[in-house]
Amino acid sequence: MTVKEWLYRPENLNRKIDAAQIAAEEAYYGCIGTTPSYSGDIVSGTKNPHAKYDRYIEARDNVNVLIDKLIDTKREMRVVIGGIKDERCRALLNCKFVDCKPWNVVAMACKCSISHAKHDLLEKSTQYLVEALDNTHNIW
Repeated sequence: MTVKEWLYRPENLNRKIDAAQIAAEEAYYGCIGTTPSYSGDIVSGTKNPHAKYDRYIEARDNVNVLIDKLIDTKREMRVVIGGIKDERCRALLNCKFVDCKPWNVVAMACKCSISHAKHDLLEKSTQYLVEALDNTHNIW
């Protein structure tokens, strides 16, 4: 895994969580989507009405698993980033990559311009991060 891949894990997990939440929402609407017939009976579009509930439970559980993975990933990243001595580099890495904030928020947290944060400070931060990862013997 490259440093860039290691840094973008929370953002990638957030995208997966968003997609899983949409799938769970669609499964939920499949559960509650019934049509009354003219005779007053409930019409279901599936032969096995319990299957749609099982799909919803499975989709909801998938969202919970991904959220747990995101929390664990962020916790691990904060430990590694916490080993960096430079306060501004720690702030940049935590704000941009752990908290997934936009560059203008990162620049305010680092008390510098967006351009400086994106270029100079990011390069310095990734160098410190490589050292921190090597020191923690983290397999990345």
